[in-house]
Amino acid sequence: KDKIYMNSDEGQLVCMDNQLQNQQVIVDGSAEYINIVNDVIYYTNESNQLCSVNIDGKDQKTILNKKVFYVVVKDNKVYYQFDTDQERIYVYDLKTNKDERLNERHSYNLNVIDDKIYYTSSDGIYCIGVDGQNDQKLVDGKSSYMVYNNQKLYYGTSDLNICVYDIQKKKVEIINQEEGQFMNMNEQYIFYSLNGLLRYDIKTKEVKRVYNGFVRTCEIVGDKVIITTNGYDSAHRVMMDFDGVKQQRIFQNQNDSYI
Repeated sequence: KDKIYMNSDEGQLVCMDNQLQNQQVIVDGSAEYINIVNDVIYYTNESNQLCSVNIDGKDQKTILNKKVFYVVVKDNKVYYQFDTDQERIYVYDLKTNKDERLNERHSYNLNVIDDKIYYTSSDGIYCIGVDGQNDQKLVDGKSSYMVYNNQKLYYGTSDLNICVYDIQKKKVEIINQEEGQFMNMNEQYIFYSLNGLLRYDIKTKEVKRVYNGFVRTCEIVGDKVIITTNGYDSAHRVMMDFDGVKQQRIFQNQNDSYI
């Protein structure tokens, strides 16, 4: 609904409009793996517990009192990685409160698409049904930052190549061999870090540098990119367009104000 939800430099979950105005504190604490479904925010708190709160900041509660990661909320179910149980995939039913394990291996980067879960493990990329059936390996090798897009899986490899796996054709293609770390993507662009942030055009294969400086994370919100980067004093966030021309610092550490 035309709002941005994120952590402030003060460690609070806040929301603001897309002009970075009208700040509102939702949770007086940091949040990760934010999912917003029907005006309810699902997230993990500082202790990695699964929590929920209304988008107006009311009715805050803890749903799962255990360490969970890679949270995806879909169809009244929460898919997540349970850290304590050797990083297995679990599903929690929000209606029945049933909580069950789905697989038997270390699991990361969950992408829940239709009736399947695509995820990475220590030795490859896997696919399993949301019911825990038909767990199968798709690609060999260690990978990171996997993103599903239009029947394809985009990911980075341990040797810093950027690859794509075509699910229907069952083929792997190397997109980029610059030893850049895959960060994120949308329908048109792939963003990866290599002494800054580079943008790869999927159609034209053109590469353009859009940001100079170390980039930790990259999020795509509408037609903007929000990166977490390191400055001279500390980490901070910058929002910019896809060309990197209009750059805007979101928070200042001194007084948590907006620019």
